[in-house]
Amino acid sequence: MVRMRPMFVSRALEFEVSCRQRGDHAASEVSSVGWIMPKSFVVYDNMQYSGKPSTVKGLLKHINLLGEASIWPGLKNYGTLPAQSTFASIVRKAVTGSGPLVLDVEKLLLTSTANAQTLSTLADWAHTAAPGHPVGYFGFTQMLNTPMSDYSYAIQLGANVEAWFPSAYTRDDDETSWAARVQAAATQAQAWGTGQPIYFYLWPQYATGTAKQYQYVDYDYWMFQLKTAYQYGDGVVIWSKATAWNNSTNWWNATEDFIMPMAQSHPTTPRRAGH
Repeated sequence: MVRMRPMFVSRALEFEVSCRQRGDHAASEVSSVGWIMPKSFVVYDNMQYSGKPSTVKGLLKHINLLGEASIWPGLKNYGTLPAQSTFASIVRKAVTGSGPLVLDVEKLLLTSTANAQTLSTLADWAHTAAPGHPVGYFGFTQMLNTPMSDYSYAIQLGANVEAWFPSAYTRDDDETSWAARVQAAATQAQAWGTGQPIYFYLWPQYATGTAKQYQYVDYDYWMFQLKTAYQYGDGVVIWSKATAWNNSTNWWNATEDFIMPMAQSHPTTPRRAGH
C-alpha cells in the first residue's frame, strides 16, 4: 500500500532541502534520518511489554501512571472525591521514578461543573502529593470528544493541569486522518491551556476494536507518527498492553532512528507552562 504524504510533511521536507542548498544554520538541525529535529522533545516509556531490550531504558524516559481503578477500587463511588490524605497516599505509591504523573480517568467526562471540579481537585492534590512531577490527564475523553458547549469546563481543567496527554492510537492506515487528529488535539490543548507541554500517547499496535487490532505498526508509519507528533507536541508516551515484546515490523528500529540523532544534538528538557 502506498500512503499519501500530507502536505505539512512535504513542506517540512522542502524546507530541509532548501536549508541544505543554502548551507545556512538551519541545516545543522537536519539529522541523519532526514528530518529537522526539535530543540526539545521527550519520549517516555509507559510500555508493559515483557522482555524489553536494554536500549529501551537507555533511550526512553520514565513516566508515572495512576489509573482510575486505584483511585476508586472496584470503581465504587466513581467520581466522588476520596479523602485528600487517602488520595495523597495513592499518588505517592504510583510515583515510582522521575517524570510526569499521568492520571488515567477516562469515564468522568467534562460535561458538568461538578466533574470539572473533581478532575481539577484531583490534579491539584496530585501536584501537592508529588511536587516536581508535572500532572495531567490521559486520553481523548477530555479532548476530542468534548463538544463546544463544554469548553468552559475544559478551560477550567486547563488551569489546573501542568501537561496534556492526548491519545493518538492507530485506527487504520490513513496517515492524513491520523495527522489531522493529532493536530486537532494539539489545537484544543493550546486553546484550553496556558502553554502546557503536549505529550501524545502512542501505541505501536493497532488499537482495540479496529480491523487490524493488535497488529504492529510498520517502520514507515511509526516513523511518520513520531515525526508528526514532534511537529505538534513536546514529546510522546509509548504505551502498550502487558504482552511479550515484538519488533517484527521494526517499529522499535524506527524509534531508535528517531531518537538517536536528537539525543546527540539536543537536551530533553520540555518547555515550562507559559514559556
